[in-house]
Amino acid sequence: MRDNLLANQKKEAEQNWITKGKDEISHILRLHHNIDELSYDVLVKLINYIQTIQGAVYLYDEEKQKLINLATYAYNRRKYLKQEFQIGEGLIGECAYEREFIYRTEIPDDYVTITSGILGDRKPKSLLLVPLITNEKLEGVLEFASLDDEIPELTIRFLKDVGEIIARTIFNLRINQKTEKLLQEAQQMAQELKENEEELRQNAEEMKITQEELEISNAKLEAKIQEVENAQKRLHSLLENASEIISIYNSEKQLTYVSPSVTKILGYTPQEMMSGKDIDRLTRKGEASFMEMFEQLLENPRIAITIEYTFMKKDGEKIFLEVTGRNLLDDPAIEGIIINSRDITERKRAEKEERMRSKMQSLSENSPDIIMRLNPAGQFFYANPMVETYLGINYQELINQTITALDGIPVLANFIRDAIKIIKVDKEKYEGEITFTTSRGETVMHIVGIPEFNENELETILFVSHDITEQKQAERVIQEKNRKITESINYAQRIQTSILPNNRIIRQYLPKSFIYYHPRDVVSGDFPWFFIKDDFIHIA
Repeated sequence: MRDNLLANQKKEAEQNWITKGKDEISHILRLHHNIDELSYDVLVKLINYIQTIQGAVYLYDEEKQKLINLATYAYNRRKYLKQEFQIGEGLIGECAYEREFIYRTEIPDDYVTITSGILGDRKPKSLLLVPLITNEKLEGVLEFASLDDEIPELTIRFLKDVGEIIARTIFNLRINQKTEKLLQEAQQMAQELKENEEELRQNAEEMKITQEELEISNAKLEAKIQEVENAQKRLHSLLENASEIISIYNSEKQLTYVSPSVTKILGYTPQEMMSGKDIDRLTRKGEASFMEMFEQLLENPRIAITIEYTFMKKDGEKIFLEVTGRNLLDDPAIEGIIINSRDITERKRAEKEERMRSKMQSLSENSPDIIMRLNPAGQFFYANPMVETYLGINYQELINQTITALDGIPVLANFIRDAIKIIKVDKEKYEGEITFTTSRGETVMHIVGIPEFNENELETILFVSHDITEQKQAERVIQEKNRKITESINYAQRIQTSILPNNRIIRQYLPKSFIYYHPRDVVSGDFPWFFIKDDFIHIA
């Protein structure tokens, strides 16, 4: 019994040591918004806490696809090293490639040593590298070296646990930096449009004068306007879907047109597709779905129908296609059934990964989110410290209480009650957004209820609440900026389009001529101009 007691005391002491270290690291992570400063402070704290002689932080740069040294600390001093590693290069690159920690007691001869004024140029005796991974995404690598023969197993376990917390914090900081960059770019674009507004106004006045002259000539061409509009409809329909595969079938299910984008997406040329590859490479289920959609389109004109099926590319790879069909047989611009096909393979893969992640337990005492676990009867089994931070309720006293403990926050209490009822019936994840007042002011929370099963029986429900207040505010700012930018561009396009000369009029006076006009953007900087006065033809 005495041995068991000592073993339990040792296990409890080790767990307390890990918990204390994670709390101290989490405190540092919450203090910083700059990745450089965060990396250095976290490295110093870890080196001092685990009592090693030196360490380094390497962050993964997705654009360069390299691990770059961000902070190095050795012998109680900051070191300035400029090191970069490819994935798979050296021990650092190998750790990133394998996404597993590397522990060595036999140090390679080419391993970099750092000289100390006291210890001299001594090579470490043990080395530990820990990958920083969150959501299956590599964020960087931690490196630690010790003069001791071995690094304790407890230290390795602590560094693996704290690595996940550091990786998640770095990921969040990078997302915040990208959001700020997008906001700055939107503001800069709005300023540039404002500067061009005066120039557009002057152009509009000139266009108005020219338009009055063109109206006299356009009156003679009203009989041919319908023909031109039909041609423009066909061109617009095709160009609008240029990023997808556009196919046109006649009423006999014969392919009459397929866009050139089919070569990039499926590997076949338009000629190969029109020779029968459009149906040959479908599965039986896919072919049946396609034929059923075709019959429904013939029976219900003008109603869009969307289906999904697998298609085998020319190189043998199977992909998922999302296909939308519309019956435009009576449209003179199309005269057929138009099919828009889009590759959704990546989306399908992402949906599958999301379903798998939603089944995993994600409780963490250091999570910035509110995490609560309740049984189907509404009794609390778990609550993390963020409950007290946001809701002002002691998270430890909340255990074993019921949802009535949250009645002081009726919006949250009602959401959880409704979620439990729905999850009991549907046996699926339930999520939504609510707004309520917390200690931080008015807060927008995105809440996900995840059912947890034991032998196919609903045992508990995990609620994860994420604060999206800043994200919502940023989204509203960006949406408003984009709306104003789009309105300005569209208004300029309408003005410019109204003054363009008609090619048929020009060919009446200059039969052996043509004009190629294709703006690079929505609004063109240069455009044609034509009118006749006193037997003189003016064109520019």
